[in-house]
Amino acid sequence: MDMKWDVRLLRVVSLAMVLALLSEQVLWGQVRTSLNINDITGRPSSITASSGLRKAQLAQRQYERGKKKQDTVAQGRIDKNKGLVGSKPTINVVQNLTLAFVDVNGRPVAQLPVSLTVRGKSGTKSVDAITGNDGRVTAQRVSPLPAAVEITLKPSTVGPDALPEWALKDPLMASVLVEKGTGTRIAEREIEQPYEVASLAFVAKAPAKRSKTYFYSTTKRVELVRNVVDLVCSGVPAQTEVSWPTSRPGENGTSVSDGASPVVVQLPASSFAFGSVPLTFSRKSDEGVFEAVSNDYPHDPYASENRVASPEMELVALNRDRIPQCADLVLERGTRVEERYSELKRRNKDKSLVEANVDGSQWWKAGKAGLWFRLRTAPGGADGKASDSLVECVRMVSSSGGSIAGIKVGDDESKVRQLLGAGSETSRSIAYLDRGLRFNLAAHKVDSVDIFRPTDLLASGTTAFAARKPASVYVQECDVNGHWSKGPVISGTDALKAYLVRTGVITLADSPDKADYTLSCRISDLVEKQDMPLDMIPLKYECSMTLTYSLKDNVTGNMVFNNEMIKSSSRSDFWEALAPVLVVVGVLMKKSDSDLVKVLVGGLGVAFVQALKDSAKQAAVQCPLLVEQTAYSRLANGLYDTFDCRSRVTKIDYDKGTLTLNVGTADGVKATGANPSSFEILVNSQSGPQPLQFKEEGTSADYYAAEVISADEHTCVCTLKHVKRWLRVKYGLFGKSFVGGMVEASDDVATLRKIPDPATGIVSARMKLRFLPLVPKPTGMAAEQ
Repeated sequence: MDMKWDVRLLRVVSLAMVLALLSEQVLWGQVRTSLNINDITGRPSSITASSGLRKAQLAQRQYERGKKKQDTVAQGRIDKNKGLVGSKPTINVVQNLTLAFVDVNGRPVAQLPVSLTVRGKSGTKSVDAITGNDGRVTAQRVSPLPAAVEITLKPSTVGPDALPEWALKDPLMASVLVEKGTGTRIAEREIEQPYEVASLAFVAKAPAKRSKTYFYSTTKRVELVRNVVDLVCSGVPAQTEVSWPTSRPGENGTSVSDGASPVVVQLPASSFAFGSVPLTFSRKSDEGVFEAVSNDYPHDPYASENRVASPEMELVALNRDRIPQCADLVLERGTRVEERYSELKRRNKDKSLVEANVDGSQWWKAGKAGLWFRLRTAPGGADGKASDSLVECVRMVSSSGGSIAGIKVGDDESKVRQLLGAGSETSRSIAYLDRGLRFNLAAHKVDSVDIFRPTDLLASGTTAFAARKPASVYVQECDVNGHWSKGPVISGTDALKAYLVRTGVITLADSPDKADYTLSCRISDLVEKQDMPLDMIPLKYECSMTLTYSLKDNVTGNMVFNNEMIKSSSRSDFWEALAPVLVVVGVLMKKSDSDLVKVLVGGLGVAFVQALKDSAKQAAVQCPLLVEQTAYSRLANGLYDTFDCRSRVTKIDYDKGTLTLNVGTADGVKATGANPSSFEILVNSQSGPQPLQFKEEGTSADYYAAEVISADEHTCVCTLKHVKRWLRVKYGLFGKSFVGGMVEASDDVATLRKIPDPATGIVSARMKLRFLPLVPKPTGMAAEQ
């Protein structure tokens, strides 16, 4: 073959190969490298010319570069769509959160409204829900993760104080952190979808998009505490009111029974911190008011119900229109009785109308009126006159005497119980109102009726013969203006607090917010007078002070007392005690102080004069202390009456000479030791509760005190003692002489028999603190303390 032809043929073959290569490159571009091409076919295998080989190799390299480039583009699309055949599937996580609300016993809390707030990167959203019977709430598809789920209990409230029923036991449990894939995998699901390509011709061969979804569930236990207690009062008669104290002083929660269904009461669990809350059951009838208090019942806040059985109610007050007029004469003066019943004027002529009792009282008959009156001469008299007698009881002895609470003499015993309840029964009587009203029986009939209280006390209700709790008081700093030059410095606030706490009239609070009352005091007008003629011996010393106080009711903001003043004074006078000595030694004459001292030393001895000096100085020091204590004592007495925290005398044994009080060891009463507790006895009069005879000076005292001889937890028994204290100077020209303080305390049954029957409700008591001893024991002498 001609060389020229060979060259032409080579050019034609090379051009065909290039065209073939170019046509194949276009095909690859059309399928966008979605096909896996592992080899190249249709290529010449017997190309020997070097130029043709180089061209073929160049075409191969161009193909490989183009394929690599398009593979990169395709991989980008794969990465973007994440679902092509041959790639890892997309992993999705769905996280659910289940909250199990339980009480401290592990029991589910059903039907509890809650709110769940999800806080994440994409923002905050809240969902309200109610727990099911299993106490659970499930939040599905919590996203995006991680997220914080806050738990809030809906403000469902109960009771008068609008207290939330449930609360989280641990406040740190109020937020739960939810992270991806936590808890338990509960399911999974795989999805495969076709992936659409640009060339419709190759859809059948196109790859698919795949994804997997994993479902996780986390359960969180949420412990709750219950803030309220459910009480179910059963057996409550119709129209019975059940009441209980609330956190607001002076207010009570109430619920009224319809007699058909139990009374359900919800109280704050915190109110049971110190035991059961007293539930008062009360109802009214035509005869009066009936009442009972229940303190013994279960109070578990997690119990479905705490049963409170209705106690048997007792008569606590009579209706005024069921009380006879003769009751107004109870606790009146005997002279008033004489004015209304002329027959009593014959008492000195007709002794048959008077019957003396062994307890010191006397029965006076009112002739044809069907009434008897029991009179007793009260100590000091009702209005301060010793001659006055009190009517402590009116006895109806026939139907002509009238009726009380619809009952008269001659009625059946059953009628009494039907109208007034069981009462306090004995074989011969039935008593009501703490023995203030008594029906005496004979052959199951009412033989006589004793009325121990006037109309006001019968109608207002006086069953509260229970010890009052001390008031919570915040005592401000006591301002002391001035000082004594010879006597001790006034201790002020600390002494005042200590004294009031010892009396049992208050408990101290550390701030006004925690107290029912605030007490503020000021001490002023400190005055001293001295007479020291014998070698600077203060034979006469007198001092006084003024205590001004105010008491504020922190609940109402009102002033109970505003700048009330108490003036207190004390004196010691050794001249009176020393006068007999001076008579004996013959020195009652005008002489110098030094001469008096010389005569005393010569006639009585150095020891006597030294004892006189010591006693006189000690008495002068004691007077300011006594002044301060006396002022505090009078302040305490005013608080006693304000807070009504006096103890009650519940029984007097006129034969044995003892009194029973309704306070005991639980109230701080001491019956043993060198200094047992003692009480001041008070009898109501027209001017209020008045103590038995009382006199206290610097060197002498004369008063009555009920000294405890035995006590249990809530009661104590006392004997009434007449206490005298004075300064005694014993002298003798040839015998032993001394100066000392003497105390004499003796049982006084005669005065005890003048105290009215406690059934009248007018006899009370308050703690009496011993004053400091006046002088030390003389050396070598067993002086009484």
